[in-house]
Amino acid sequence: MRLFLDTCVIYPDALRDILLGVAARGGYAPQWSARVMEEWARAARKKGAEAEARLIGAAMQAQFPRAMVQGWEGVAGRLDLPDPDDVHVLAAAIAGHADGIVTFNASDFPRHVLAGEGLTRRDPDGLLWELWSHDPAVVTAAVDQAMARAPGPGQPRRAFLKRAGLPRLGKAMSGPQKPPHTPHFSSFATIAAIRSGVLGWLCNHTGTPAPAPPVNAPSFSNSVFCGPVPIPALTSSADA
Repeated sequence: MRLFLDTCVIYPDALRDILLGVAARGGYAPQWSARVMEEWARAARKKGAEAEARLIGAAMQAQFPRAMVQGWEGVAGRLDLPDPDDVHVLAAAIAGHADGIVTFNASDFPRHVLAGEGLTRRDPDGLLWELWSHDPAVVTAAVDQAMARAPGPGQPRRAFLKRAGLPRLGKAMSGPQKPPHTPHFSSFATIAAIRSGVLGWLCNHTGTPAPAPPVNAPSFSNSVFCGPVPIPALTSSADA
């Protein structure tokens, strides 16, 4: 899955670290353009962090050498978005054959416009929640790494993710983990229930008495059956 990252999801340190951490672990293939990187550097300049942004950008490109999309300029001329300044993002996503655009700017990227180009719009919180639902280990590792890198005193995971603009993911990761799926009844009980129905039909229609259960064996009984049917007791390996 190829996803083009808008400037607004690359600029915040924590969110960028999580998104790239998931990508580095195979969650998806990230994409961006030189125009996006330049927008990020200009935004960082206002906080005196332009040099740092450019250094991080160079490291990102070294880690993901196929992420840079080029040749999008020829696509931009035919596109129309509510904010003309965002056309370059859509054009680069099309040129890079991306599956979607990751952005906070829902109003600037109408779904019907993106759908017409074979793209989806993904907000970071929903995207990461979905990836976590399918592969918790990958997203959890990326989040933990981002938390370890974050400056200042440590904070609870849910608070950290909320500050990163990921409240849904934070709530999901802070809740009880789903246990592996287990049936409500053991296989032996299920087999016994099936046998009870079959034997009940037989004894009701043929007059055959139900078999007597072994001594000390638990039984499954119901008034519609003509007798209790034993549930096989588990046999330990030592008894086998």
